[in-house]
Amino acid sequence: VAGGVMHVSYNDPTNSPQTLAKAVKDITAGYADASLVEALSSNAGRAVHWLKSEGAGFAIATNAGWRNWVLAPVRPSVTQMEWKGLGADLALRTLEKNLAARGGALHRNTQGVDLLMDNGRCVGVRARQGAAEQTFRARAVLLADGGFQANQQMAGQHLTPAPGALKQ
Repeated sequence: VAGGVMHVSYNDPTNSPQTLAKAVKDITAGYADASLVEALSSNAGRAVHWLKSEGAGFAIATNAGWRNWVLAPVRPSVTQMEWKGLGADLALRTLEKNLAARGGALHRNTQGVDLLMDNGRCVGVRARQGAAEQTFRARAVLLADGGFQANQQMAGQHLTPAPGALKQ
């Protein structure tokens, strides 16, 4: 997403779930978790169509099939962090506007502290914003890790017994 190219293992995300699943299995030498492969391959096409329906702009960057869904305007192929006003930036700004128009709010710099559970069902989250704690109740809770995969100890605890083998 950061570069704006939507693909699944260098395949057009709107390809059949079977094609996408095979591509993931091939590129990971079969080490990918089967349930995650299923979730990704079954929903990738729906995800890009949803982004488009929400107002994200797309362009075809080249004739390579895996670049059929590139957020527009296309980010140049440069090594520096050039992103402001380009595809991914505009798409995220559009999604945030849509969220606000629907009565939602985006809370930046907020750390989830604890899940609120009711009869085995997650019904919200307790969070910290600076020094203040706040409770958010919801029908659905989305967990975002905030990039802890760069922390070897946390990656070893939550992702894999071999955090040094992770590719970023």
